[in-house]
Amino acid sequence: MFLTGPNRYGLTAARQHDADGRARRHDTPTIDIHAHIVVPDGAKIAAEHVDWSRVPLAHFANAQTKAINAQQERDRAEIMTQYDARLRDMDKMAIDIQVIAPAPTQCYYSVDAKIAAKAHRAVNEGMATYCAKYPDRFVRFPP
Repeated sequence: MFLTGPNRYGLTAARQHDADGRARRHDTPTIDIHAHIVVPDGAKIAAEHVDWSRVPLAHFANAQTKAINAQQERDRAEIMTQYDARLRDMDKMAIDIQVIAPAPTQCYYSVDAKIAAKAHRAVNEGMATYCAKYPDRFVRFPP
């Protein structure tokens, strides 16, 4: 996905690209060590309890950062939750394996501890399930 404007997604860094923009495959596996997913079951549990004024990611963001974050959430929503979109994106970038972690918004620090524990359990279970479907492509962090 390539966009213009303040929130651009460009070609994968430090790679040679074919004429169609696809990254060329290397002889050794390419591992993306910093990728996120969203686990909808965790969000369902915690969403109505999140106090965004206590979440540093939102609290300290200026108007431009908030606009870019909102646009990125819209642009990447499918990739954050759906295998086909993520695998297609990984293949286009010649990424063999991703180490995934929950999206920062799924760290429910501002939520009551009992609700957060349920949400975190759902996120952890969701990540395990996500990785188990394609264990040759996804590794969970933390394990």
